[in-house]
Amino acid sequence: MAIYRARIHLRPFEQVVASFPQISPATSNQVHLENQLFWALSSVERHIPLLPNCFSLSCAGMRMALRRCLPTEVILGIRNTPEGLKAHAWLKTDQRILSGAKNHRTFTVTAIIRPGELITQLPAQTTLPNGTTQFIEEEKK
Repeated sequence: MAIYRARIHLRPFEQVVASFPQISPATSNQVHLENQLFWALSSVERHIPLLPNCFSLSCAGMRMALRRCLPTEVILGIRNTPEGLKAHAWLKTDQRILSGAKNHRTFTVTAIIRPGELITQLPAQTTLPNGTTQFIEEEKK
């Protein structure tokens, strides 16, 4: 965790994103690996005296997932509150959110980090009355 916190402060963001290697397809025990990683990240949040921020926890979780060939992505979002603009990051696989799940639906997704790439050009999206986000396909001319 400390390594990623230092990298975030000392290196340009593009270098942090590029430090995640590409991975091969996930193995058949993906659910078991997800459970292990979820447990590990939850334990860190509960037991580390200096509570890690959501971005450093998500980056460390992505690195652990990559070592186990588990495809993940870090989602970055923002929301406007009376106190000002708030940012949040969470780590997810295809099936579940591994870290940062609390209130993640209240944030508007601004970027997605996948191993070796940063995606900031997201499709148009709208928030439905139930709080979920739906992406709108742009019309092709």
